[in-house]
Amino acid sequence: MPRLSPPDAASDAQRAHTLATGKLETRPQCAPDYAAENEALHALAKALTAPDAVMLQTLADTALALATPAAPE
Repeated sequence: MPRLSPPDAASDAQRAHTLATGKLETRPQCAPDYAAENEALHALAKALTAPDAVMLQTLADTALALATPAAPE
């Protein structure tokens, strides 16, 4: 699929009810960490049996952990 020009991307985002900014195009991409994603899915599945507040906190913590790049070693 060809890359959309900024006006096309913005109109597509508006139709999809999403936020699109120029900064999203320039953000560095992280390599996938399949092990961390798999571990996160298992933790979220386990949290589904917990009370709502615990499940929602686990979801928020997991999203933050996956979205925050690891510090270089």
